[in-house]
Amino acid sequence: MSKNTKTPSTNDNPDSFESIAQSQIELYKKKNSDYGSATDKLFQKHGFEYYQIMLEQKMLRIDSLTKKDNQHNFESLEDTLLDPSNYAILAVESLRKQKKQND
Repeated sequence: MSKNTKTPSTNDNPDSFESIAQSQIELYKKKNSDYGSATDKLFQKHGFEYYQIMLEQKMLRIDSLTKKDNQHNFESLEDTLLDPSNYAILAVESLRKQKKQND
């Protein structure tokens, strides 16, 4: 690789990690406006088991979508793949809030 080779900006590539992460944030905001504070309420009621169930549900959905040649009723495979990372981030957020409350 040449020393003068310029690495393209991640903003220039719609398939870059940064661009995909931005899509993830947009999906989160869209779903959050639909569901409101349901995640917080369900976490308070069920604890981390809530996140475990939601992550497992998304894995089952991915399995289902990939076995049906990517046929879907309402949610694309791409959106379904972004969801587990959103749930993981929400779980970390809940963990941090819980830790602050216990300190």
